[in-house]
Amino acid sequence: MTEDSSNTESEKTRIGFVIPVYGSVPLILKTLDSIRDQTVKPEVVVVVFDGPNDVLPSLVESHPVEVITVQLDVLSGGPATPRNVGFKRIRDLCDAVCFLDHDDIIHPDFIHAAGETLRSEPDASMVAFRFQNWLHGEPL
Repeated sequence: MTEDSSNTESEKTRIGFVIPVYGSVPLILKTLDSIRDQTVKPEVVVVVFDGPNDVLPSLVESHPVEVITVQLDVLSGGPATPRNVGFKRIRDLCDAVCFLDHDDIIHPDFIHAAGETLRSEPDASMVAFRFQNWLHGEPL
């Protein structure tokens, strides 16, 4: 899919994603597929592996979505540390950061809807969506 032609560079909201991954769960590839299929492409995507992982980094790096990968040396014990590490890595590259889990499958218009919402509410510090903005409109 191509980027929405109604978004000029001056109107485009630069949205990035931070995705923590723990263990050897390959669902991250489906999450990356849903990012690849967006009607508006993200500014940047960072995947943070929580602790050593010998398998998934190479799978993620070979995915068609351009991804920054970060691997933590030790297991942090929860998603907060990987999210914070990822946020620090991309905060200056984006107007907004979206935190996804490794198994979140987003609707193809997710970034477009987020950008429209942020442009219509410029003072908002956070945007939340109902499940209609996730694939099939239902929780996984």
